[in-house]
Amino acid sequence: MPKDICSPYISIIIPSYNVESYIQTAINSALNQSNVDIEVIVIDDCSTDSTFELINQIDDDRLKSFKNIKNMGVSETRNRAIDQAKGEWIAVLDSDDWYATNRLEKLVKIAEDKKYDIVADDIYLIKDGESVPYSTLLEITSESFTSTTDIDIVSFARTGAGQKGLKLGFCKPIFKKNFLDTYNIRYNPKLAVSEDFWFCFDCLIQGATFALVPEPFYYYRIRNNSLVSQGGLRRVEQELNVIISKLKLPSVCEKVELFNALRKNADALERDKRYYNIIEPVKQKKFFIAFINMFSYPGFLPHFIFRIPGMIQRRRKGMMSGHPNDL
Repeated sequence: MPKDICSPYISIIIPSYNVESYIQTAINSALNQSNVDIEVIVIDDCSTDSTFELINQIDDDRLKSFKNIKNMGVSETRNRAIDQAKGEWIAVLDSDDWYATNRLEKLVKIAEDKKYDIVADDIYLIKDGESVPYSTLLEITSESFTSTTDIDIVSFARTGAGQKGLKLGFCKPIFKKNFLDTYNIRYNPKLAVSEDFWFCFDCLIQGATFALVPEPFYYYRIRNNSLVSQGGLRRVEQELNVIISKLKLPSVCEKVELFNALRKNADALERDKRYYNIIEPVKQKKFFIAFINMFSYPGFLPHFIFRIPGMIQRRRKGMMSGHPNDL
């Protein structure tokens, strides 16, 4: 999209925390986007390494850097960046990931041509320390899309926590800023994980139009110590609390398919919660507690056996699933 015509103005928001090895790659990939007018808003969440100093070494008028006065977490940090943004579009970039040069040009053209409020692409999956992706999100979930596809809220909900297959919550879409402001949609500060999924869900429940592009332009770095690789009981409990609150909404209760999709997610998470109530004490060598908890979940052994193929596959191929590094 040439700059000499009325090109959209995009705000790329990057929250950062202790990512000194990655932050400049992320920022430079944002600044190097082709044929779009951008601003890059980086907010550091009180890093204890040299992240903030490295951010400020980049000399570009389009880069705006801020530092939180206290550690606020990724959701509140993103919200602060959205509030600062002046663009017509919001593009999210995690501080250890990066964009293909033509990513935003491609996505915004589709969004503008078809009047979408949200557009997501497939994502490349790349192991930390490697230079070549090993797969994409669509490939590892065996999903086949041959063209840009509309995603409705029921289809999106069916990719949520506790379910196998495609996980659209891992995507990093672009969002129409006016839509976010009109409906006062922001990230849930109570969530440390899955915040992307529920942010999209909140847009869709307000009637946003969402398109998935089956080409990958986003490079998603998988790190063992990243938030998404952590989880277990804490993550499951957070997810359950959110789903329970959504199930009470009239806008959800009135849509039978949507209610059933979320209820199915909740049921799967309830099983996962009982599973982790046994597994996490085992990891901590609290065997008596694990033994006691087994009595409240007689389905533990089948659940564990069911997970074994996935465990082997993830350890052999480094694949990402809904529970990336779970036992």
